Amino acid sequence: MNPGPFNVKEHALIAMFANSGLSSPTSAGFMTIMKVFYHRKFSLAIAMLLGKTSQLIGYGYAGLFMKFLVDSPKMWWPSVVAQVSLYRTLHVPDVRTKGKLTRFQFFIIVSVTSFAYYIVPNILFPSVTALSIVGWIWKDSVTAHQIGSAVLTHTVLYHGRSVWKQFKETYHSQQQEGDVHNRLMKSYRTVPQWWFYSILFLSSVVAILMCIFIPQLQLPVWGFLVALITSVTMTLSAGVFYATANQWLSSTDHTQELAMGYLLPGRPLAMETFRVYNSMSMSQALSLLGDFKLGHYMKIPPRLIFIVQVVGQIISDYVHVGVTWWLSSTTKNFCESDNLSKGVFGYVQHSVGLNRTIRIS
Repeated sequence: MNPGPFNVKEHALIAMFANSGLSSPTSAGFMTIMKVFYHRKFSLAIAMLLGKTSQLIGYGYAGLFMKFLVDSPKMWWPSVVAQVSLYRTLHVPDVRTKGKLTRFQFFIIVSVTSFAYYIVPNILFPSVTALSIVGWIWKDSVTAHQIGSAVLTHTVLYHGRSVWKQFKETYHSQQQEGDVHNRLMKSYRTVPQWWFYSILFLSSVVAILMCIFIPQLQLPVWGFLVALITSVTMTLSAGVFYATANQWLSSTDHTQELAMGYLLPGRPLAMETFRVYNSMSMSQALSLLGDFKLGHYMKIPPRLIFIVQVVGQIISDYVHVGVTWWLSSTTKNFCESDNLSKGVFGYVQHSVGLNRTIRIS
């Protein structure tokens, strides 16, 4: 325990630990699909292995691209900069100038206003999210109706040249000393590269053995290798876009799922297994890389960040998969709204090609 006062670095590490387990692993959804919709036998140990191998493969990817996406000053991660500003607002004293607000006062005003605004569409009246306010105002404008639906296309067409320029500058500057953050971070021990390589190799071997000896997954070894190659490629490209343009390349997941569905027709679980090793690994890699960049800006030892992420993910995986397993095993007619007794309610997210949410009432 730190005998001194609670500081901003400890706050950031606690937030990393909490965020690492914030989202449910894809393996939990896969298990729900396997047991509830396809009525296949599926053990808890296999669900745990599926989740851990996909997450650890993502950590291996993070090691491959750490010097490129974290150490490079060209990859500045706009979303991480916003987090740094928030931590400074909460911990660094700010003197109020007459007639102006301090950063903390501005933070409180924005937080209260955001809460008051978002509680209506998210809690009190969720159906309002389906309404197009812009479309109501400009009823005859095609452009107005399409606002917000072409963010990726806009990023590629209008910012693609800038992103590619930063990519080349980063590649050619890898041998240079770097910026002031790199020089200050040399005071801390880095995470050895063999940690990442070992995790990537061992997790891939376990995943291949699962594809061979667990027929319920329906994914051949070559399908896993395709998932490995596409996800590592997308990790780099999505990482570059996210670190420079702050745009998440999520639409590629469905394209790859459709391709795998075409290559393996009649095997829906193979497509789901492919999605676990493809999208889950990429998201885990970018999550860890984002935390490393936050630690880079705030001068947090990289090994502590790595340990916090790994421990947080292990706990999260056991909790999410364990609770999902318990619910699906003990709730009669789970996810079958027509057969559930009155008074049973909840939300279950599953995927059959595309993600959708079903409300059980």
